[in-house]
Amino acid sequence: MEEFKNNLDFIGMKIDFINAFNTVKRDVLLKECFEKFPHIYKWVHFCYSQHSHLFFGNFVISSQAGVQQGDPLGPFLFCLVLQVLVSKLSKEAPNLALNNWYMDDGSLFGKIVDVLKAWNIIKEFGPALGLFVNLEKCELISSNGNCDVFEDFEPEIIKISNGDMTILGSAVGSKQHCEDCVSRKLVKKLPILLNKLINLGHSQSSFLLLLYCASFCKMVWFIRTIPSDLISDACDKFDSSVIGCFEKLLGSGLSSDSPIQASLGTKSGGLGLRATKLHSTAAYISSFFMSNSRLEPFLNADIKNNHLEGCTSVCSTLVSETHQLVASSCPSSQQVLSSQID
Repeated sequence: MEEFKNNLDFIGMKIDFINAFNTVKRDVLLKECFEKFPHIYKWVHFCYSQHSHLFFGNFVISSQAGVQQGDPLGPFLFCLVLQVLVSKLSKEAPNLALNNWYMDDGSLFGKIVDVLKAWNIIKEFGPALGLFVNLEKCELISSNGNCDVFEDFEPEIIKISNGDMTILGSAVGSKQHCEDCVSRKLVKKLPILLNKLINLGHSQSSFLLLLYCASFCKMVWFIRTIPSDLISDACDKFDSSVIGCFEKLLGSGLSSDSPIQASLGTKSGGLGLRATKLHSTAAYISSFFMSNSRLEPFLNADIKNNHLEGCTSVCSTLVSETHQLVASSCPSSQQVLSSQID
């Protein structure tokens, strides 16, 4: 959004549907499956051509729409229906700068007139597919500080004018926004979980739960999708909480060097309680290069990342001279980069 900060005519929109997986039309689902994937049509027809019965006490509820929860084909079949809408948007609003969807989470970016056109198509054509917009959870996004650009849209829609947003649970925007987002979603909730581990009454079990369920793994999504310099404070607070929990399980404090030892991988003589602040650059760099080779052909455009050089420089200060990083080397393995940091 930095490129369009002063562009009053450029906005973004996040689309949210009401209970989308349970409302898509099964006749559309079957039609799309027959036309595009005929080799599995008989099985899909067997599963979805007749209404199934849901039993609730003495009541029988007829399941007539949507894909079945627990069906491995469910997400795929849902996307078959969604693709009808996405294709219509691509055809009738071709000037959108971005028309991307992950399941039922849609992101539209472009000029106001193009986003508005796409929005009207979604509202008008979506119900025929069983897709109904949830106005109160849709978001309009601009980075120019002016909400007047949204005047042609419904007042119920959430409006953001500072460019800060959340995409698929990951924060995009200013450092303050990213820090707040991670803290709100994780760091502030962490003490409740750690206190339960401390009071579990079995130190070994508590440690294993801390190691595999309540430490580094909790932050992986954030450190792989948000530049490390934007969440350094949140990472620091998280690491301190994890080490504090470990100290309480031990029943004593650690010396100044012990947290460093504990943060090493088990192959390096550590406990595996990796420090998210230390390894956040490795996570972000590897995530970027792993996805970049797929995203650029998909978007048909070169991806510019203003944070990559800074992350690469920081990571280079953490490894030996023989492992110095350069962006052109496209390092895509977080495990390799983390082992070099160790």
